[in-house]
Order: sequence, then C-alpha cells, then structure tokens
Amino acid sequence: MDEKELSLLDAIHKVDKRVVNLESKIDDSVNGRFKDIERRTTKLEDNQRWLVLAVVGAVVAALLKIVLK
Repeated sequence: MDEKELSLLDAIHKVDKRVVNLESKIDDSVNGRFKDIERRTTKLEDNQRWLVLAVVGAVVAALLKIVLK
C-alpha cells in the first residue's frame, strides 16, 4: 500500500469512529427521552386516577344528599 491509500484508510477509520460515537450519543439521548416520557406518562395516569376518584366521590355524595333529604 502506498501512502495515499494509507491516508484514505486512516481517514475512513476516523470517520467510522465518529459515526460510532454519534450512534452512542443518539442511543443515550433516545433512551433518556423514553425514560422521561415514561415517567411523565405514569405521573399523568396517577393524576387521572385521582381525578376520576374525586368525580365519583362527588357524584356519590350528591346522590346520598338527594336520597337522605
């Protein structure tokens, strides 16, 4: 191999390393976003459950008030 081919191989190797590093960073970023979305979804589900319980409680209380009147 001559010097030009070695130079090209070296450049290709450097680009390959950069691509691998970028893939790793992208994977980390995507995984972080998925974890954040999962956490936020769980929190919203918990809040929705409490809202439904409060509405059901209010309806039951209103019905009891009407019945006991």
